[in-house]
Amino acid sequence: MTHTKQFVRRILSIVIPMTLFLGFGIDLYSPSFPLIAKSLNTNEQLVQLTIATYFFGYTIGLLFFGPISDAIGRKKPLIFGFLLYCLLSLFCAFSTNIDMLLTFRFFQGAGAASVGVMFRSILSDVFMGKQLATSMSYTSMSYRTGPIIAPLIGGYLTTYFGWSSNFYFLMIFSGLFALSVFFFLPETHTDLSPIHLKSILKKYKALFQCRPFIGGGITNGILYAMMIIFNIVGPFFIQDILGYSPIDFGHIAFFLGLAALCGILFNRLLLQFLSVEKIIRLGMISLIFICILQTISAFLFPVNLYSLLIPIACIVFASGLVVSNMLSQILELVPHSKGITSSLSAILVVATTGILTALSSFLKSDTIIPFALAYLAITFIAYFCYRFLFLKRAKE
Repeated sequence: MTHTKQFVRRILSIVIPMTLFLGFGIDLYSPSFPLIAKSLNTNEQLVQLTIATYFFGYTIGLLFFGPISDAIGRKKPLIFGFLLYCLLSLFCAFSTNIDMLLTFRFFQGAGAASVGVMFRSILSDVFMGKQLATSMSYTSMSYRTGPIIAPLIGGYLTTYFGWSSNFYFLMIFSGLFALSVFFFLPETHTDLSPIHLKSILKKYKALFQCRPFIGGGITNGILYAMMIIFNIVGPFFIQDILGYSPIDFGHIAFFLGLAALCGILFNRLLLQFLSVEKIIRLGMISLIFICILQTISAFLFPVNLYSLLIPIACIVFASGLVVSNMLSQILELVPHSKGITSSLSAILVVATTGILTALSSFLKSDTIIPFALAYLAITFIAYFCYRFLFLKRAKE
């Protein structure tokens, strides 16, 4: 189906900022982790688990929003998700103990799942082929902008207004997005399919049996988790061990976000000269090389801010060559039931990220060696999924 330039611009002007919102839900309050632990009289591991519970809620939400969007369209579930997120952000701000915060973050993640499903579904409704890969690179650029500015904003909010101000910010942010979707986003899915549980389960089963789909989704989840793990371990290590402030951590995250953004811009440049498959291969090989050097450096050199940040910056740069390209490839594997396809692709990413971030809360934050070894191990797992699952597509 051919769309007018005005229609395409309207879609992109709303969908691209939506992915910025997804990044804010995780990165905005990360500078406040040590303060939350003190304010709620709890330990750092439980505070770190607020990200893992968010991802688990996100995963549950994805199971529902995908089939629902195929049945009733993209717009209504998206508005509902934003409003749910808005309400739960207010509840998070009022939390008086860690159990309340963990519970509210779970349901907040469920609301955010609507955005995770819909931006993929909307883009795959409108674009195909290299146009889809290009539009995904725009959304990746927007999403990566979140880690650039969110911790910076969160650091100042935490320092001057307390940790709960981060959630008031998210409440206002999500409310504004709900209004913009209601008034300005056109419906992109009109070929509605009724909800039949048996049919939905059959489609999920078919996708789970598609090895390239599973391999690509898990690979993306691992690469995404690598940045989130830093946001979990980093605040305690940088603030408590190295002695920096929440605002300093915000500036550090700003630097890493710029590295990620540069990787995405470089990917856009490479798309003009290389195939998507070659760019993904280049990114995966680069990641293995970087993580090996990071591990060697962790054993040989004393810990300081630069020995921590330079390898992480290189990792997020190289990830920019893989994530959006891999996503466009796996979404094109199944041309029908795009809501369910987008839902399951997001489930694979988020479930993988949730498991790895939950495990990362047990990493010791007083030394960089376990951190480097964890990165090396999961990078090899990502390469295995890419090489022996995802690349099966090229041979078929």
